[in-house]
Amino acid sequence: MSPGSITVDQIDKPAEYAAAGIPQFWRIENTTDDADGLAVFCYRLDATTHSYVPTGAHQGALTVTTPVRVSLDLATLL
Repeated sequence: MSPGSITVDQIDKPAEYAAAGIPQFWRIENTTDDADGLAVFCYRLDATTHSYVPTGAHQGALTVTTPVRVSLDLATLL
């Protein structure tokens, strides 16, 4: 994530997705200063607040069962 897009990627886009009713989203960041390389941040839309709540942060390996079952070694994606 470039420094110039942090606000857009972390605040503006999630607000737009929530307003559109998108039930879940993942944000993927390149963490070049970290040995694992990529970080995946997972969120789900809270029906009461109509905003996103975090459901997990993953580095090195991504294993989730919702909304789909996925297991990845994130280092292989670089």
